[in-house]
This record gives sequence, structure tokens and C-alpha cells, in this order.
Amino acid sequence: MLKNWQLWREKKRLSDFYFPRIQEEINIEKKEELRREYRSQLDEILSQQRLHEDQKLLKKALRKGLYVPMEIDETGNSTAWFEREWADQVFVKRERAFELAQKIKEEQRKSRFELIQGASTIGNLIGKFVVVPVFLLFSSVYDSSSNSNDTRLPNKTDQVEISVRYDRGKCLVPVELRGITPDQYFTRTLDAERKVLAISIRNKSRRVIAKVRWSLSVHREGHSTDLTDYQDLSPLEQPAFKRSNTYVNDKILQPGEVVEDCYMLPMTVGGYAPENLRYAVKSKTVDFVE
Repeated sequence: MLKNWQLWREKKRLSDFYFPRIQEEINIEKKEELRREYRSQLDEILSQQRLHEDQKLLKKALRKGLYVPMEIDETGNSTAWFEREWADQVFVKRERAFELAQKIKEEQRKSRFELIQGASTIGNLIGKFVVVPVFLLFSSVYDSSSNSNDTRLPNKTDQVEISVRYDRGKCLVPVELRGITPDQYFTRTLDAERKVLAISIRNKSRRVIAKVRWSLSVHREGHSTDLTDYQDLSPLEQPAFKRSNTYVNDKILQPGEVVEDCYMLPMTVGGYAPENLRYAVKSKTVDFVE
């Protein structure tokens, strides 16, 4: 966590130093030279960040007892798991890193399953004493909820259609340089690059919609793993992943009305190019106007 913070601070320091100079420079050649210097130093920081992530992944794999090959073979060449890229640095290949992360997840699931099995005997004993009271409690809750006038009607959500697509051409808006600080420009540029999901909501019901909430699933073509799954991430990373995949639209929609807007990409694991992924609605709830 500390290393990631240090790298972030270094990227901010770099942008604070170069952005004002690039904006103020009149000479086109010098301006381009400054851009090259900035890009070169940024590539070095991104390289350190990737090396750090690789090291964390490999250490986690070793703790789980998984096979981790050597970086270099007897001939001095990189093995099938690794590749040489910027500044002759050796990185774990992205597809291998994703496969290893999936194996780590599987081992963590097995560990949780074994823990549950070990506690099953105690759970069965406790269940004999609590199952009847719990059943009665849930029965009373169900009866009271059935008689309530809650505006959220899950059985009507199928009549609300949400479609999602990656559409950079429609959604990407250039960031205006004038009147903002370099740090604001850097932040807004990153946000603009992520706000490229065109999502439309169609009210096919006979009722007026007050609010729609939904989350997305993201997959590689031909793969079943949901890249938005954050269960195996560290507790510090999980809240950000969850927030990034929580969407809300509070525009009031009349029956038959359609609204379309651009939204941020959810955070995903694996580092895949967003334009090559498949996006679908995973869950949704709808609030209707009484």
C-alpha cells in the first residue's frame, strides 16, 4: 500500500512539474521535447508500478503453494511466463498474471470451503436450537413486508430494460485546459478516459419510474470470470471496486420513455483493454412513483 502511494505521489509531482511548462511553452519543438521527457519519466514510473504488482502477485502465489517458474532459463532467455519490455525490464506476461490470479482465487475459495466444513458440526448443533425461532421471525417479517406499501417492486424490474455498450466516440469529451490547475487537468483527463460507457434505460412498464439502480458484469470474450469480482482483493481495495460498480439514474421516466447517458467504467482486475470486454447488467432495482 505504501509503495502504491509513493508511486502516485511521484506521478503527481511529475505532472505538476511538466504540465505548466508544456502549456506555457510557445516553441512547438521545445513543447514536443517536454512532452517526450514527461512521457519517458512517466513510463519509468508505470514500469515500477507494474513490477510492484508482479512481485505482490508472485509472493501471494508462493504463500498459497502454487507453482511459480523462474524468470530466466539456462540460456539466459525469459521463460514462457515472463517478457522483456520497457528498459529491458522483466515482467509477468499479462495473460499469465491473470491465470495466476485466478488460481490464487481458487485456492482462497478452497480454504474458505474447508473452514466452513470444519465448522459445520458446530453449526448443525446450533441450528437445532435456533431454526424454529428464526423461521418464526422471518415469517412475521415476510407478513409485515407483504402488507407494506413500499415503492420498490422487484417483480416489475423485468419491464425496465437497461442496455450498455462501450462507445468512446460518443462519450469521450476533450478536457479544456483553460482555467484549471495541472492537477485538475490530470484528474479530469483520467475521468474522461473512463467515462465511455453509453447506457440507455427504457421504461416498458405502465408505471412512472422514480429511480433505477444497477451494477454490471464484465467479461473477456469467451470467458466466464466476472472481472468486477472483488471478493479476493484486500480489504483496502474492495470498497473502491464496489463503489465503481454502483450506478444510479434518478431521472423520472414516463411509460415508454427512454434515456441514455455516459457513465464511468467499473474497476476490473486483469488490466485488459476496456474496448475488448463485454458489458452486461448484473443486478438492478427500480423505484416506481406511487
